[in-house]
Amino acid sequence: MGHRLSSEDLRTLYWLYVAMSGYFGLLAFELPFVQATVSFKRPWRVVRTAMVFLGLFLVLGVILVRHAGICGLPVALGLSQLYNTTSYVLFVRNHFTEVEKWAAVQRVAVSNL
Repeated sequence: MGHRLSSEDLRTLYWLYVAMSGYFGLLAFELPFVQATVSFKRPWRVVRTAMVFLGLFLVLGVILVRHAGICGLPVALGLSQLYNTTSYVLFVRNHFTEVEKWAAVQRVAVSNL
């Protein structure tokens, strides 16, 4: 009790928070895609992506902390979040492509009436 942080500890904490800004940027970009996935009634897609994220973060966190110390945690978090973002963006893009194809078929069917 009463242990104060040294200036080196504070500097390390500062750079950890700066390094995590990439994670928060990816998270902000990803959120609309997560909401679109939920609106497509695909909750298992969200659960599966979250489970893969946790597994990736755990594995990368252990590996990177062994090699880079605590500074490896933001890197592991960012890489795991990059998987999430990519997964959701690709899913939504592919789903909209399917919707556009279906709409085109419907337009052709209506125009043939």
